Amino acid sequence: GEEYEQLKRDWYTYYNTNFATETNKFEKTENLDRVLLKNKKGIPVSMLKLSPDGQYLAYAINDRGKEKVYLKHLESGEEKIIFKNNHKNIFQETDFNYPILSWHPRGHQMTILYEKRDITKLRRINVKSGAYEEQLLTENFQRVYSMDYINDDDYLFSASVDGYSDLFIYRSDNRSHRRLFEDYFDDLDASVIEYEGRTSVLFRSNRTDLEIKRRRIDTILPIRNFDLFILKGIGDNMEMIQLTNTKDYSETQPVSVGNNMVLYLKPQSGILNSYILDIESGHSFPVSNLERNTIIHHATPAAEDYLFSYYHDGSYKVFKKELVPLETAAPDMTNLGRSKYYVKGSSVIIPFIPEEDKEEEIRITEGMKFQTEFPDPVDLEPLEDQKEQEESSEIFDKYFKDYYSETVQDGKRVIKYNPMRASASRLKFRLADFTTKLDNEVLFEGLESYTGNDKELTNIPVGILFKGTIKDLFEDYQIEVGLRIPTTFNGYEYFGLFDNNKYLWDKRIAFYRKSETVSADPTLFPGRKEKRHTFLGLYRLKYPFDIYRSIRFTGSLRMDKYYQLSTDIQSFNEGFNNEKRLSLKAEYVFDNSFDVGVNIKNGTRYKFFAEVINQFNFELEDGIDIDPSDGITGVIGLDARHYIPFFKHAILALRASAASSFGSNKIVYYLGGMENWVFSKFDQSIPLPDGESFSYKVLAPHLRGFDNNIRNGNTFVLSNTEVRLPIFRFLGFDHNHVSFLRNFQLTSFFDIGLAWYGLGPDAEDNPLNTVTVESPPDNPVVIVEARYFRDPLVLGYGFGFRTTLLGYFLKFDYAWGVETGQVQDPKFYFSLGMDF
Repeated sequence: GEEYEQLKRDWYTYYNTNFATETNKFEKTENLDRVLLKNKKGIPVSMLKLSPDGQYLAYAINDRGKEKVYLKHLESGEEKIIFKNNHKNIFQETDFNYPILSWHPRGHQMTILYEKRDITKLRRINVKSGAYEEQLLTENFQRVYSMDYINDDDYLFSASVDGYSDLFIYRSDNRSHRRLFEDYFDDLDASVIEYEGRTSVLFRSNRTDLEIKRRRIDTILPIRNFDLFILKGIGDNMEMIQLTNTKDYSETQPVSVGNNMVLYLKPQSGILNSYILDIESGHSFPVSNLERNTIIHHATPAAEDYLFSYYHDGSYKVFKKELVPLETAAPDMTNLGRSKYYVKGSSVIIPFIPEEDKEEEIRITEGMKFQTEFPDPVDLEPLEDQKEQEESSEIFDKYFKDYYSETVQDGKRVIKYNPMRASASRLKFRLADFTTKLDNEVLFEGLESYTGNDKELTNIPVGILFKGTIKDLFEDYQIEVGLRIPTTFNGYEYFGLFDNNKYLWDKRIAFYRKSETVSADPTLFPGRKEKRHTFLGLYRLKYPFDIYRSIRFTGSLRMDKYYQLSTDIQSFNEGFNNEKRLSLKAEYVFDNSFDVGVNIKNGTRYKFFAEVINQFNFELEDGIDIDPSDGITGVIGLDARHYIPFFKHAILALRASAASSFGSNKIVYYLGGMENWVFSKFDQSIPLPDGESFSYKVLAPHLRGFDNNIRNGNTFVLSNTEVRLPIFRFLGFDHNHVSFLRNFQLTSFFDIGLAWYGLGPDAEDNPLNTVTVESPPDNPVVIVEARYFRDPLVLGYGFGFRTTLLGYFLKFDYAWGVETGQVQDPKFYFSLGMDF
């Protein structure tokens, strides 16, 4: 087969040549009178509405969900924003149906119907003063497609109720509505007109007859094309009048332009052009002969021009054109139109098919006999008697008499819809994902207890992770379980969580269990082993304000147990350390980031959090020991990340993080190194404060150029800047099947941060600038405490690369650290995982 790029070039050449012959038949874009609007390139104009006097244009712009309505004076060019709603949403399909605009017949007021968080609202705006009044639309309407004024309080809606579109009169003064039809036909693009002295409705529909009657729901809905209709009268004695009858295409967007004339769109020539229909004579005349499909148009009886929009050169452009029929009888037919639609006057050649010679008929007369080599057949069994047939017919009528409806589709009878036989959907789960991989990512909190003599951070070894995810078909519920065994085989971790996302408040219940055996003190002989058990249970509530913003509340119970394995009498007599803590955590999260590649994001995400941790004691072994509060820890912090794209594929990634702990039991934060560092090291030269009580110790990544613990404190501030350049994507490897090349990224980075105790980096209780010298070390006689200057601010810079290998995202960095103005020896880092 051919290469993909060559196939694209051939496709473009073929269609460019095919359509080049048609370019001189149509009105060119550069010859049209363009109306400049505020929409940026690529942003569509979702609605155009001329004022009744034709002087103003109201138009709506929908930029990926962010809606704006502008009011423009066509002569002076002045315009202003009269309405704004929502924000950009790149994750869900943009709904261009809203907002819907409608001018009051006197032109002093405009009504905007829009949707805010699945709630439909009706806003009436005074176009001069900007004052408005607003009401919630009744919840009966699942969706509104069009709206028009009937009088000051009443509106005409084309809307869906129970899944079927229909026409409604909505009374805004008491929020009630009246349905004009009760059938399963679609009724769209409805507007109020005056016809033969009566208030009537102009609309399009796919109805098959003109009867106005109630029709029962059916299993197959009509799928024929749309024609134009007038509903004469909206009260008693309504009458249906059909204006067009075309089976090959649909007419859309009918607009009354006065004198019993209707402006509408149809694709008769292969391109959607505007036509004028004379209601009295039934004749239609083309108004435009465009080179592209018209997306929307609008006109009013008082305006000499009409407006229309189409897509050209990457932009949605709006033009105005005089509302007069063309001199030609019809727009030029495109190649598509010739192949798709019937062309009047075309001849169809029917090939000649000669008649087949009929065989001579042989008559069999009485007395003729037949000879055959086969024996006589056995006697056939007698047919069922009439009684059995009647019984069979009764059984069929009993169960299938009302099985079929009156509708016929493609020559076959349609099964009648019976709601009594419909069964409700029930929960059904599926295995959504099962993963087996090597990783060393932190599971759940990542907080280590500070209990014991070991003040270093425990290096998380690479482990074998087994994880499975089960979801129901509607993804309302999710169950996830996992097990990780470290490659050192000195313990295990397992967890389970259940998510309930069916309602507005998302709920999560989870548990986590970790057990490991570590060396308690490597300097002792024989060596001592310590057993550590951690259990964590949590319950989380999440309330989404919208698709980007949410607030989360988490309550958790954590129990840690430490004891030494018996290797001698001393270790045998060592007691147990049991710690129990309850915590409450609140978070505000914003996240509109999205992936454009592996480890390449665009957008912003941040979170603010506050947490209170209470240590308590509840022991019933060896006596009763109950203490409701043995220490309080408070935490506040933030983590913000912003991704700026440049050169199409590359990004500048920025990160700022900070946290501070306070209370009787604080958290100590260690700066230096990277998260998920495979061969991590700990800097023993940086002291910890004496006499402080800590509950947890945790790494604050990333600060490359140093080992863990280049700075420590109960408060830290950290900033990271990183350029990620997927070099092979610039060379055309976007769709390369080799992930090593497709995801290969060159990086350069700059990290800066500081940590301290007390009120600030210069506080006296910071041990960073203090060193204690004891002589002799074993039994000191002289103890000297010396103070000297060490800059609390440290920074690192360097370069590296990232790529995917065997399904794992690997990061390699080479960094130099700068401490107190001195550039340190470079360090090499190898880590797993993505961002940062």
